[in-house]
Order: sequence, then C-alpha cells, then structure tokens
Amino acid sequence: MPARPSWTAGLRSSAIRAWAEFAGEEARCWGYALRVLAACLLALWIALRLDLASPSSAALTALIVSNPRASLSLEKSLYRLLGTLVGAGVALLLMVLFPQQRDLVILGLAIWTGTCVAGSAWFRGSQAYGWALSGYTACLVAFATYAQPDQTFDIVIDRLTTVSLGVICGGVANAVAFPGRSREEILQAVRAAVRDFGAYASACLTGVWRRSEAEVAEQHFVRDAMRLETVRVWHAFEDPDPSATRRLEGFISYFMIASTTARAVEQVRADLAARGLRDVLAAAEPLGDQLLSALRGSAARLPEAAGEAATAAERLAGLARRWGTSADEARARLGPGASPEDRLELDSVLALLRQLLRDARELARHDAELEAPRAGRPPLPSRPIRRRQDPLSAAAAGIRAAVTFLAVCALWILTGWPDGNYAAVAAAVGCAIFAGAPMPLRAAGRELAGYALGLAAALVCSTFVLPRMQGFPLLAAGLAPFLLLGGYLTSRPSTAPLGFPYQAMIFVAIRITGVTQYDVEAIVNSILANMVGMVAVLVSFAVILPTDSRWRAARLERALTREVRAALGSRRSHLRHRFEAGVRDLTLQLAELPGAGAAERERRVLRGMTVLEAGHAVIALRGQRARAALRGWAGQIDTALDRAAGALESRDPDEAGRALGVLLRLRERVDAAAVSGPRAALVSLRTSLWLLQLAVAEHAAALVEGASARLAPEVSHAA
Repeated sequence: MPARPSWTAGLRSSAIRAWAEFAGEEARCWGYALRVLAACLLALWIALRLDLASPSSAALTALIVSNPRASLSLEKSLYRLLGTLVGAGVALLLMVLFPQQRDLVILGLAIWTGTCVAGSAWFRGSQAYGWALSGYTACLVAFATYAQPDQTFDIVIDRLTTVSLGVICGGVANAVAFPGRSREEILQAVRAAVRDFGAYASACLTGVWRRSEAEVAEQHFVRDAMRLETVRVWHAFEDPDPSATRRLEGFISYFMIASTTARAVEQVRADLAARGLRDVLAAAEPLGDQLLSALRGSAARLPEAAGEAATAAERLAGLARRWGTSADEARARLGPGASPEDRLELDSVLALLRQLLRDARELARHDAELEAPRAGRPPLPSRPIRRRQDPLSAAAAGIRAAVTFLAVCALWILTGWPDGNYAAVAAAVGCAIFAGAPMPLRAAGRELAGYALGLAAALVCSTFVLPRMQGFPLLAAGLAPFLLLGGYLTSRPSTAPLGFPYQAMIFVAIRITGVTQYDVEAIVNSILANMVGMVAVLVSFAVILPTDSRWRAARLERALTREVRAALGSRRSHLRHRFEAGVRDLTLQLAELPGAGAAERERRVLRGMTVLEAGHAVIALRGQRARAALRGWAGQIDTALDRAAGALESRDPDEAGRALGVLLRLRERVDAAAVSGPRAALVSLRTSLWLLQLAVAEHAAALVEGASARLAPEVSHAA
C-alpha cells in the first residue's frame, strides 16, 4: 500500500512554488532595472562624447521611453520623437515672431500649452503623451533661447539630437536586451475575459446572483474590455501582421456583445419571475443548461487554451444545429393548457437564448483563432475601439493648464526668481501628465513623493559619491546604485508612481555635463523649482474646474444617454461593436470619477448597463423595421424608438412613464398579431420591444429612486 504524502511534503512543495514565483518576479524586475541602467548610461556616454549641451536630457529621455514591454517602449519612442519635433518647431516659430519679447513669448507658450494639454486630455495612451510632450518641449526650448535669439536654431538642433539619442538608446536597450513581450499578457487577459464571461453567463442563465453582485460583475466586464483594447494596441506595435490584430479585435467585439446578451437574458428572467410566470422559466431552463454544458464541456470548466476553445465552438455549433428540436421540446414542456401569451413569452426567451448561443459560439471561435488561425479564412474587417471623450472636459483641462502656467510665470517675473522658468516648465509638465488621470490629485501627490525621494538621492549622490568619481567609468559606477533602485521601483505596479519621478529628479537635479561641477545650492534650487511647479498643479486641479465636480459627472451621463440617439441615426458599419465600445468606455470613465462612494459608482455602472441594453434593442429594432414582413409596422416602430430615446435622455420620470405606455401598447398590438398570424418576424419584434421596455422601466425606477433619496434629507429636516 503506497504511503500517503505527509503534510510536510505538501508544505515543502507550496514553499518551493512560492519561492520560484518570487524569484521569477524578482529576476524580471531586476532585469528591467539593468536594461534601464544600460540605456541611460549609453545615452549619457554618447552625449558626453558628442559634447551635447545637456547630456542628462539624453539619459532622461532613454529612461522615459523605457518600459518593461518592448511594444510599449517602441510606441512611446515614436510619439516622443514626433512630440519633440512639433514642440521645437513651435518654439522656433515663436522666437521668429517675437524676438526678445519675453511676455509675448510666454503668452504664446501659454496658448500652446493649453492646446496641447487639451489634446492630451482628449486622447489616451502614447498619443496623449505625444501631445503633452509637444507642449512642454516648446517651453523648454523657448525659455532656453528667448534671451539669446541668435542661437535659437542651434539650441533647437541640439534638443532634437539629444532626444533622438535618448530614444535610440532606450529603444535599442528595451527591444534587444531580453525584451518583455506582450503576447503572454494578451493571453492572460483573454483567459481572464473568458473566465469572467463564463461565470457571468452561468449566473445570468441560472438567476443565482443578486442585483448588486451583477453590477460589480458588469463593472469588471467594463474593465476587461478596456484592458483587452490596451493590450491590443501593444500587440499592434509588437506584431506588424494586421490579421493578428484584427483577430484580437474580433474577440473583444464578441466578448462585449456576448456579455450584454447574457445580461439581457438575466433581465428577462427577472421580469418573468416578478410576474409569476414560473412555468415559462421552467420550460426554458433545460436549454440554458445545454448552453452552459456546451460552453464548459465534459470537464465542467471553461476553455483554457486554443484547442479547448475550438472544441467548445464545435459543441456550441452542434447545439445550434439541434436548436429547432430543443426549442420544440421546450414548447412541449409548457403543456397544452398554456395561454397564447405564455407561448409568446417562451418564444421570446428562446430567441434570446439562441442569440446568446450565437454570440458565445463566435466568442469561442475567435478565442481559438487567436493562437491557431484558420487557413484560408478571408481577412477580418478592422473593428478598433473608438473611445469617447467630452470636448468640454478637454477644453477645461487646457484652460486649467494655461492659467496655471501663466500664474507660475507671473511668480517668476514678479520675484525675479532665477529658476522660475524651471517651475513654469514643471507646471506645464504636471498639467499635461495628469490631465487624463482618473484621480489627478492623488497622482500629483505621488509625483511629489517621488520627487522628495529623488531629492534625497540626488543630494547624497552629488555630495558624497560623485565628487570622488573621476572619469566616465567611475561616474557610471556612482550613478548605478541609485538608478538601479529607480528601475526596480518602476518595474513594480505598486511602486511605479514613485519610480519615474525619483529617477527623473536625479537627472534634473544633478545636471551632468562635460565639465564636472557639483553645486549643492544649484541642485536645491532646481528641485525647489520643480516642487513649486508641482504644488501649483495640485492647487490648480483642486481649485480650477476640479475633476471630481458634479458637472463632469453630469456631462458624462448625458453623453452616455446620447449614445442611444446616435445609434438610432447612425449608418456606420459594425454599429453594435462601436456602440458597445463607446458606452463601456463612458461607463468606465463615470465609475472612475473621484469623489463618489460605492453606492454611487454602482449606480453609474448600472446606468451604463441600462444604456447598453436599450441601445442593443434600438439597433435590433432598426434592422427589423426594414424587413419585408414588418414594413407595415415601420411607422409605429419609429414612434416608439423616438419616445424611448427621449425618455432615456430625460431626467423626468413622467417622460419615461409615457414612453413605457407607448412601448406597452405597441407590444400588445404585436402580441395580438402574432397570436393570429405568422410568428417568426413578430416574435423577434416583440422580443426587442420587451428588452427596450425593460431598459426604460429600469431608467424610470432609477429616476424615482434618486428623487426619493434627494427628498429624504428634506423630509427628515422638516420632521
């Protein structure tokens, strides 16, 4: 009889696995830190050999474009070059237009900085970084040249050379020396999305989740979709094959659509249960079980690899082929004594389940083709996510940046502060970097903490280490421990907000040049200037059009509800995908707004899901009104769609009530026609009307609940 493994063996095995994971993570972090160190020192050495004006800027650029993922490093390098080129060109233009006219140059820089920050708030990712860089590069070049306009062109060329050198060194180090690839992260994101969809579909089909749990899950779905889009962009820079990017776009599209269909099934189940139609639910339940079994397989788990996903797609396709027989069995379970209305309800549930089956099959098929593309398949259409932005919020960010920049410049001029220009540049950098952050005050606070840590490191390095280092090898040896620590901090998500400002402050403060100079007073003044600039940014975000103000939340909610009207009149291709992506992006922006409690965030997420359901119903009704069998209903459908879109845009519960009345009367007429005539087209029509009615009803309930919550304190005070 074999001996049972002792508990000590299990503990030893767990400890070995934990140690292996820890060692692997540490190796990854220190490997990235070594790459950053190599890139910075290489750029610094070449800049010193070329006798560039600011070798520290070359090393700082190599640091900025470095990233644990090679694809993101390449993307950032591209926008770094473009942003520097545009910003330097604007500075050159200002110096030509206003030579030796400091105030006019500052005014022009304020306008340009505000424009670039508005662009940074409008775009995302590296595009936003390119806009931000264009703004503060113009400030750097202009402030260095306004007092000596005859050297403007030379300074511009030196700046472009310095940045290009840093970009090349950082790009080479991150792309050649053990580059971090995004493929593994893509697969992890896909597997997480499949697991989330499976868990949520199971909960929706069985009706075991409560409403609050569903809201949390939907918020997770929103984040999943945006994370998938982020890794898709990384993959596009890493793999130039457009077919691979489009396969991932297809997966993202069906992940979003299938999850919304699953929620529609859950809403219909809840409505039937609330009306006491248990027989209809019982008749449809076996089909939901079959769908889950086909999705999970005999192992009762979701696909974890391309082969398993392909097998799941085949099982779902087999169930689709048998659907007619399964649907007839469900109708037979309802019994001969069921009313015609109950049979129509069952047919609508079956239509929704069939739609979920189709969406789940497409999701599994796209999952399988991510790793094993099917030979001979025609090229997929491009379906990137177009993220939604609020032009007024972007304009507010630009105005805030311009006002902050002018305020710091005024302090510089009125006090005659020698390093005031550095404070103005730091203010421009801070406004640009934090314009698109969900919580800019927290981000700016972390930046200040990183600067403080960098201040301590710079003082120690310049006072006790570098004075004893003669020659570049010893200079590199003296800088290495401080830069390695910064690279290690940057490689970990929990400490990354501190890592970059820590490293940046070292290069900004020490200002390494071809002539060895160690001036502690200059270092302190430089750091103080950057601190003043960042404090000005903190004050501006707290005072000038705060990001957590109610008007921004109200504007985002209005933009969210306008998506239904836009879908009603849009003629674009891939309308469902575009609508899904826009609504999910706006919902995530709403959920991430600072200053809202857990209950308010859940309400905002639920609001987004209501708009999703209504939009899908509207898009379906648009397609159905064009069918030959339903052309006689086109006028009534148009009226119902217009009233429903108006109700979703309105904050008046009475408007929602009137729209519900229109939808209910139209659905009753459709039911009457379906009982006495051909059913297929009319069942599809009533199903879409039902879903739209549920979405409008949920919107009306939220309005009533919100009004009650606002009145409660007044009633309590009066009592």
